[in-house]
Amino acid sequence: EIIEVTSENFAKNSLKIFGYDYANEKLKGLRDLFKNIKKAYFYRLNSGNKAANDLATAKCSGTRGNDLRIVIAKNIDDETKYQIRFKVYNPSDVDAIITAEIRQGGGFQGGIEPDKTENYQIPAQQAREIKIIADNRPASITINTNISHNLPTTHIFNFSKIENIISDTLAGSFVISPALFAPNPHEIIIDNEDSGFQTIASNKRHKLKDLFQKQEQEKYKNFMPWWTPTKWTAIAADYCYGETVQSAVYKSKGSGLNSVEWRTELPGEGYYDVSVWNPKTGGSFGMNFGRRNRRDREERNQTYVVAYDQEKESITLDMEQEDSGWVSLGSFYFPKGEVKITLTDDVSGSYVIADAVKFTRINE
Repeated sequence: EIIEVTSENFAKNSLKIFGYDYANEKLKGLRDLFKNIKKAYFYRLNSGNKAANDLATAKCSGTRGNDLRIVIAKNIDDETKYQIRFKVYNPSDVDAIITAEIRQGGGFQGGIEPDKTENYQIPAQQAREIKIIADNRPASITINTNISHNLPTTHIFNFSKIENIISDTLAGSFVISPALFAPNPHEIIIDNEDSGFQTIASNKRHKLKDLFQKQEQEKYKNFMPWWTPTKWTAIAADYCYGETVQSAVYKSKGSGLNSVEWRTELPGEGYYDVSVWNPKTGGSFGMNFGRRNRRDREERNQTYVVAYDQEKESITLDMEQEDSGWVSLGSFYFPKGEVKITLTDDVSGSYVIADAVKFTRINE
């Protein structure tokens, strides 16, 4: 089959045509190709293997990152029982086994030992919704992806409230569509693990993997705000952003000579909301090692410089005051082409931390 693809169609429908969103690093070669041509013809050797199940078939072949979405609800027929639900996707070509440990009691962390442990098989390139029934109010769930490429392999979710009351009494593993995990076609995300991210130290540019070529076995360190490194250092934790590897880079406060950059090519002009991922250092248990109480809270101002088409705009945020997760820098009107965001180590706190950047197209 011969497919005709224009540069405009590639930018708008790359996920549908090639199975990856426009910003994915696997399409870098095609993005470079369409910088110099307006139309290309591709020969498809076969239709590809799409993930499928009893309910639906994925729209696109290809791989996607793992995702977990947790819900806790009280059973309407028996209010002494609770149901915990989460969805998981295995984009690899190998079957996987995950382990879920439930700690009950309704307190902050529950008991030290799990009250209930369940193992679930997630077949290759398939997705499942897991439903677990607990006899008492759950305090937390720990999900371990065991032998996998995920980093970290363990994710802990604490339950502070019950979401709703339901009549669903089912428990077990249920087939769902992998298409639920497809990326938003209106978003472009550049993570610190992607090729569009780099660190700059003393005028030397590095990709993340280059920083640790001599110590690959110790590529990711533990975050230690009481002892901050003088060089960009990678950390891996469940409060960081990432599809497979949840990581970020950080270093001690400096004079601005050290920085990080995120670069991407926008497929078209228009308004975009720009957000940065704030990896609050408390992790799963909500603790924050950077402060003792609100009165002596350390201010952590980080200034992001958004550069595009000979223009530059600076936005300063107190990351200590912001919530964990995506934090908006604001809305911008960008022309088609490259956009760069820079963050230096000239900050008000004791350290600077960088993770992912997201561009979301705003419908006019």
